[in-house]
Amino acid sequence: MKRLVADPQDFGALLEESQKAFVTDGLQPQELWVARAFALVAVAGELATEYGITGWPEGRHRRL
Repeated sequence: MKRLVADPQDFGALLEESQKAFVTDGLQPQELWVARAFALVAVAGELATEYGITGWPEGRHRRL
């Protein structure tokens, strides 16, 4: 938590960028909710990896 609170990154911008990979035009409300949830999980996974918590290679959670 200390690392997260001290991190100067713009988490809103990170989430917006991640949402671009999951949210597309024409999604139904439930699909949109799920796509946004996936984007949030992807950002959380990337941050955990960046902080050295997961041991996963960086970029693993980005959908390109």
